[in-house]
Amino acid sequence: EAEALLVPALEARRRIMGPAHTETLNTLQHLARALADTERLAAAAEMYETFFELAPGNLPARHHLWGTAKGHYARCLSKLDRFDEAETMLLEGYEHLRNTVGDANPKTRRLVRALADFYASREQPELAAKWQSDQPPP
Repeated sequence: EAEALLVPALEARRRIMGPAHTETLNTLQHLARALADTERLAAAAEMYETFFELAPGNLPARHHLWGTAKGHYARCLSKLDRFDEAETMLLEGYEHLRNTVGDANPKTRRLVRALADFYASREQPELAAKWQSDQPPP
């Protein structure tokens, strides 16, 4: 259902605003997330890769979307068994959000939980416990 709305919105934004406009990039990452949520992981990964190709120089460096998109892309990468890349994206996304919107922001807190879940699923209980604590590792 989300895809049916996002595809025409993305096409319109690309046509009207350009492929690398902030709003186009935001729609692109929302569509990638919708694809990942419906287990169309290869298509989702391709869209995330497009996002990260277009974003530099077009998306402000301190925009929260950098961190948010990395967190969502990490979930997709994990489902594709690309765990090293997923871990990198989670850690980079967390650092970005921590430095732009702060530790208490819900977006940052979601990535902290995602990191704890990631390490638990990778059978790394010590790292999972660190991310589950009130003071995640620096």
